[in-house]
Amino acid sequence: MLNCNMDKNELLKIVALVYGVTVEDIKTKSRKRQLVDARKLFCLLVTTLIKWQSYIGYTTTTKTGEAIGVTHSSVLYFIKDAQHQKRYNSNFREAHSRALGMIHKRISESDAIRNETTKIIKETIQAIGGKD
Repeated sequence: MLNCNMDKNELLKIVALVYGVTVEDIKTKSRKRQLVDARKLFCLLVTTLIKWQSYIGYTTTTKTGEAIGVTHSSVLYFIKDAQHQKRYNSNFREAHSRALGMIHKRISESDAIRNETTKIIKETIQAIGGKD
């Protein structure tokens, strides 16, 4: 199980970077393919991260939808269609892989920082004569 508390907007920033758009673009009502696919990827990644128990920002489809300006039913459709796109659309599959790679990197960096901080705290406690 991965453990990382990502900022609510961090995932949107990753998706925006993958698609070469802004977070504000993703939140618009535009039906341009690039932005629709970005919204679908965002919804799919939220469900993935919830399964990993590493993302606590959006725990319902309503909250996920609020983040990108759509209804919960649109989120459900996006997830279903994103799973289909991941299977049959190589461009979407590549975007999904790139986003997951960026998320894994962020989580790894976070874990390394947390481990180093824990080590320093334990060493400090031992140095002042406390018990760990």
